[in-house]
Amino acid sequence: MPNSCADIIVVGVGNPFRGDDGIGPLIAQKLKEKKLPETVNITEEGQGISIMESWSGASMVIIIDAMHSGDIPGKIRRFDACRKPLPKVFFPCSTHHFGIAETVELARVIHRLPTSLIIYGIEGKDFKQGIGLSRVVLKASEEIEKRVLTDIHKQIKQGRTPKIRH
Repeated sequence: MPNSCADIIVVGVGNPFRGDDGIGPLIAQKLKEKKLPETVNITEEGQGISIMESWSGASMVIIIDAMHSGDIPGKIRRFDACRKPLPKVFFPCSTHHFGIAETVELARVIHRLPTSLIIYGIEGKDFKQGIGLSRVVLKASEEIEKRVLTDIHKQIKQGRTPKIRH
């Protein structure tokens, strides 16, 4: 759902019923508990293409999703998707109908990228059906949360100072 009043949108992507694929929604839930400016919107999306609609009107978008590249489980990668295409090797398949890499490239082609698009990928260990994250991915979630908050605060310092939500 678009939120045109939000300057910064954080999207936790994933399916909490597919093991480590639930990392995006988990971090989104944790961020919703923080005292953030009212111009920051935290949302969760399960399907890739709806992500593009969720960032409508935002100047900065941060996406958090599990990845499956064969790297070490729990490894965190940060991509600046406005600077260059997202490497498909890190998001080769998806439990979503349309993956992150495809969504970003479609947005690029139809000129719907936000001014800033940061993607955090966390290498998953287990994507089997069921609720719960592997320990290594759960531990990585703490670091991702810190990094996302740092990105938000840097963006706010560069722009106007928004009101704080109560």
